[in-house]
Amino acid sequence: MADLKDFAEQLVNLTVKEVNELATILKDEYGIEPAAAAVAVAAGGGAAGGDAAEEQTEFDVILKAAGGSKLAVVKLVKELTGLGLKDAKGLVDEAPSTIKEGVSKDEAEEGDIVAGTFKNEEEGIEKETSIELEKLKGKRNLNKFVGAKVGDSFTLKTKNLFEDDHELIQHLGIEHDKAHDLDIEVEFTVKEINHRELAELNQELFDKLFGEGKVTSEDELKEKIKEDAAKQFK
Repeated sequence: MADLKDFAEQLVNLTVKEVNELATILKDEYGIEPAAAAVAVAAGGGAAGGDAAEEQTEFDVILKAAGGSKLAVVKLVKELTGLGLKDAKGLVDEAPSTIKEGVSKDEAEEGDIVAGTFKNEEEGIEKETSIELEKLKGKRNLNKFVGAKVGDSFTLKTKNLFEDDHELIQHLGIEHDKAHDLDIEVEFTVKEINHRELAELNQELFDKLFGEGKVTSEDELKEKIKEDAAKQFK
């Protein structure tokens, strides 16, 4: 017989993706269908009422019941909260229980523009700026921003922070000569997150760009752009 303790440890150390894959195998190959855990997302703070109620921006995640896949739920709670295995199991055993409080629905995503402040006291850096995440260099830097929300702070290294070192001049407020060799740690605090959305090519956009009725189709838009470009280079 296999060592059950070792087997249990392997199960606990599965990622959420692996747990889901295991559940699929149990269902498809062995006819075992684990019951899904019941999880509710409740609005945090006071109850909203009337037309003047502000849009809810933070929520509490509440585990209502563990269901039949308790091990998978414990693993998920452990990852969501950062708790140890024992504490995560305690939360699941005490269901219904609040898993996370004040979870923001507005988190930074790839392609967003994130406004905030860079700080480094030793170098006298304190600069408010807005960063286009697509200009960051490497996944490690991008991952610091993705998932961050307003109020979060984290440390970044200036070396290889951007695809172009000249970005440091603008974002840190430093001299040109210093930008190329700067290798320090800076703290960034998120102040605002702006999501980018592609504008739909419709009459509303045409009127907003060129005035009402002046452009009425994509073909006319292309011609108008060509005309304006030609004027710029006369």
